[in-house]
Parts: sequence; C-alpha cells; structure tokens
Amino acid sequence: MKILKNLARLLKIILPKSMRDYYPQMANNSKIFFSLNMLYTKVMRAKYHYKDIVRSLKNKEQITVAFFMEDCTSFKLSIVYELFKKDSKFNPVVVIIPQIIYGEKRMLDNMARCETLCKDRNYEYVVSYDKDNSTWMDVKKEISPDIIFFLNPWEGLTREEYFITNFHDSLNCYVPYSSTVFGGDMGIELNQTMHNLVWRFFIENKIVQDLSRKISVVKGTNTVVTGFPGLDIYLDPLYKPKNGWKHQQRVKIIWAPHHTIEDNPFLRWSNFLKYYEFFVTVALSHVDTIQIAFKPHPMLKDKLYELWGKERTEAYYLSWEAMPNTQLEESAYEDLFASSDALIFDSCSFITEYLYTKKPSLFLYKDTMEGQFNEFGLQALHCHRLGYGESDIMSFINSLIAGERDPLGERKAQFYDAWLVPPNRKSASLNIFEDIQKVLN
Repeated sequence: MKILKNLARLLKIILPKSMRDYYPQMANNSKIFFSLNMLYTKVMRAKYHYKDIVRSLKNKEQITVAFFMEDCTSFKLSIVYELFKKDSKFNPVVVIIPQIIYGEKRMLDNMARCETLCKDRNYEYVVSYDKDNSTWMDVKKEISPDIIFFLNPWEGLTREEYFITNFHDSLNCYVPYSSTVFGGDMGIELNQTMHNLVWRFFIENKIVQDLSRKISVVKGTNTVVTGFPGLDIYLDPLYKPKNGWKHQQRVKIIWAPHHTIEDNPFLRWSNFLKYYEFFVTVALSHVDTIQIAFKPHPMLKDKLYELWGKERTEAYYLSWEAMPNTQLEESAYEDLFASSDALIFDSCSFITEYLYTKKPSLFLYKDTMEGQFNEFGLQALHCHRLGYGESDIMSFINSLIAGERDPLGERKAQFYDAWLVPPNRKSASLNIFEDIQKVLN
C-alpha cells in the first residue's frame, strides 16, 4: 500500500492539475498523457471500496446526500435533489464549493450567486468558505456525506479537498453538467480521473455509453444510462416557463458565444472575437423586428478581462442591457430557451440542449472544430443550420423575421425521439434516484 501511495503522489505531480494545462498537454503528448492517466486511475481506483460502502449504507437509518455546486448555471440536479428530499431515508444538502482558477473575487461572486439560487429554491445548503475566519470547511468531518454528486470533472477547477480523490468513503456519483458531445476519440468527456473513479457515472444514452466502454480506463463499467437530467423540466407537461423577454412581439433570438477565445492548440470553439461588433450592429439595425438575448458562457468574461481589461469588458456587457431590443442573460437558461424563438451559438453543450425545444438554430462553425465531436455530437450537429460568416447569420435572421419553416424541423424531431427521451418512460432524474434507491434497499 505504501508503494501505491508513493506512485499516486508521483503521478499527481506529473499529470496536469488545471484546465489551462490540460488541453495543451493532451494535444502535444496525448499518448504519454493517456498512458499516465491509465496508470494513475488504476492506482487510485484501488482506494475505493464501493461494494463495502453499499453494504454499510443498506443498514443505515438516514443517508446524507451531498450535491457539490460550484456554478449555479451548471447545477442540473434540481429535480434529483427534490426526489431525495421527499424520501425520509435521505438527507440531501447542497455544498457550495469554489471555482478557483480566476481569482478570489470571481470565486466569491460565483459562490454568492450559488447561495442566492439555493435560497430561491429553498435548498438545504452549506457554504464551504467561512469569510469571517477565512477558513474552508472539512466536508468529510462536518457533513460526513454517504453519497456525493459531482457535476464537473476538471481537476484543478476547485480546491483539492473538494475533488473526488479526497473522498474514498462515500458513494461518488457523476452527472455531467452538459451534454456529452465533445472529445472525438480522445475521451475528454469520458476518460478523466472523475469518470474513472466514480461509483456511478450517469450517462445520457446508449451511444455515449458505448463510447465510454471503448475509451475509458474502466471500460464504462460504472456507467448507467438514465438520460440527461438537466433538461427534464422540458418533459414536464405542467412546466410553464417564465418569460423574461423585454418585447414579446419581436422575434426572440439568443446569441450564446463560448469562452474559448484564447490561442489554444486543442480547444478553439468561440467565434466571439469575430462577431462581437457585428451582433451589436444587427441589433441596432433591427430594433423593431428582433430581440437579442446575449447569453455568454460564464467563463467568457474572465477571459475578456485578461484580453480587453475590466473596463472595456464591463462596458460591452452593459451595452446589452442598455440597447432597446437587447438583454444580458448570465444565470440559469431553461426558461430563456423555452421562451425563445431561435438560438445562434457556438457553445458545445447547447448542441443537444437546445434540441429539446425543437426550435430553429444556427451553429457558428469554424475549421478548428474539425474532429472534436464524438459520434453523438456529430449527429446532434447535423440538426442545426451551420453558419460560416455574417451572410449566413443574416440569412438565418431574415428567415426568422419572415416566419419561414425550419428546414431541419423533422430531423430535430427524429433526433429527439431517438436520443433525448430518457429510458424507461421516466425522467432522467427519476431514473437516477431509483437506481440508487434500488441498490440501497
């Protein structure tokens, strides 16, 4: 065991810890990286004794379930939380943990937004940071969770004590905060430490499960197909979205740019720097016909701070609040999607998420995306119109103004029926809850 511990420490030093280091090292040394990742995973996996934990929890009177929340926009387990809350055997609690890669101010602002969401939704929650004493909570000691739900796989995004490698005595579950469309054969969304160490990897469909079996170190043995819980709300016949648009009679369009504006050799999705002035011009020249909601990726602002400086970035964001037919959207987006008329975007997770609405959409494609979709992502991509320049964007907008029929409407419906509807004629959230409930009964 001492040899294993020392080997784990060595591999931890060698493997990249942060998101910023992860992609370049993968792109330049992918074979070396994945060989080390496989060895590290096998060493770490030996520390987890999930069968023993299951046996011990079957006889426990009440089970504490912790939901780790590090960003309010990516918390996709609200219905799962409510299902655990309704069962007296479980004690669910949201643990607000930090995102540390963009400095203290961003971290604290983000945690404050998470706390506001928890209050609005009446969650039981704790904040891991004590601002008065500048101390961090020992979750294992103070909460002692029996089950933990993780939503983000990136090591280095949060503090080390809140990553899966610190939790050997709980049933660790992972539910992706976004749809699993990205990574090609390199398995970024299927073969990181998180994916391989969890007890349950709740996955959206059979295509993704087959990819996991092919790519991951553990060959997908921890995967359970449940559907994607983040958008279960769209399957609820009683769901009525809140309509927060300024003008109801205009065509309501969302523009959702990704955050990857930096010169990264592996991940370059964002077209923001190409189109940021163009979309302002479009909005101002179509005041009477369209309403644009600017929905940037949460990480875009921090990267613009670095590139543009804070003053210019804030001025640009505020301009979307000030124009007569625009608005800035930086929080949860389910209602925004449901009440919109169309989406223009380059954010990879929305490739499947917006298909739940079956509404017109334009994906802004660029050559650097070639080879970066997995099989599921490619099928989803072909359900959207593709835009390569300003003329494509204007053609799409003009078709919306004219009320033209979506030429890809039938393809969207077929994709929805084949891959987005959860199995067992139940919501994804209920599938997740019942899987755990069944194991522990």
